[in-house]
Amino acid sequence: LLAATSSDLGAQINQVEQQIRNLEGMSNTLQRDIAGKKTVSNIEERVAHMGMEAPRAAEPLYHDQPNLHVPEWRTYTLQNCGQALDLQRQSKEMRRQALSISKKARSEEKEQHHLVQAAMKHRINEVQSLKADLAAHGQLVAQEIAELMNTRRTLEQEIRAKLPHLNRAAERYASRLQRPPGEKKADQVEFALVEQYHQLQKVMKEMEDKLAKVKSRLHVLQKTKVDLKRNYYDKAKGIKVDGDVYAAYPSRPTTPAGSATSSVDGNCRTIRSSASSFLGRVTNPRPVTAD
Repeated sequence: LLAATSSDLGAQINQVEQQIRNLEGMSNTLQRDIAGKKTVSNIEERVAHMGMEAPRAAEPLYHDQPNLHVPEWRTYTLQNCGQALDLQRQSKEMRRQALSISKKARSEEKEQHHLVQAAMKHRINEVQSLKADLAAHGQLVAQEIAELMNTRRTLEQEIRAKLPHLNRAAERYASRLQRPPGEKKADQVEFALVEQYHQLQKVMKEMEDKLAKVKSRLHVLQKTKVDLKRNYYDKAKGIKVDGDVYAAYPSRPTTPAGSATSSVDGNCRTIRSSASSFLGRVTNPRPVTAD
């Protein structure tokens, strides 16, 4: 709307200037005509006052006017002067209207510029807050992943340490099953081995369940980490685009709110630089290895 209004105002101003140039040319022509006519009139008056012999009745008086009405050129000149004055008044009125419309358009454009600045500042603050929240959440997830990885390694080490004892207890129990039934009933060692075997199986099952839960939680956290990276990348890219859009907006003269504008520009430059560095880190991320 502002661009269309500006183009219309430019066209009207060009028309007014063209009419003014035409009027100036017409005024110059009229002045030359008036000067020429004055010169001719002065010459005729001087000739009329010169001493001459009394003319004969048959000879016409060449210095006399053929009639007493106003010459045609003078009427035409007066009409042109009146038209020129009317056109000049119209041009001044059109210029006054054009200046009024131009002033109103500049005021509206300035107001729109302030609105855009306020909206961009609000948007930048929101994105910065969201970026800080995502960074804090990402740090917590990374810390929890590190703790779960340590727990996973500890459990795997304990399972590897207890697995040989479980295998030996199973071999002993299988070997003692080959003894006669009477010996098996009276043998207290067998009961101790069976009890130890069951205890080891119970501990083994608990560790395997705990390991499965840790793996499941680790998988969920890794997926959450990937989602956070994707969201972080999108927000950083959005910040960069918003900053480029704000930087592409035409600059305005200094106003009382110039300090706020400079602070917004500084925030945009800071966000664009941080977004560019973050895009470089996210584009080539460090591989996450699952132990």
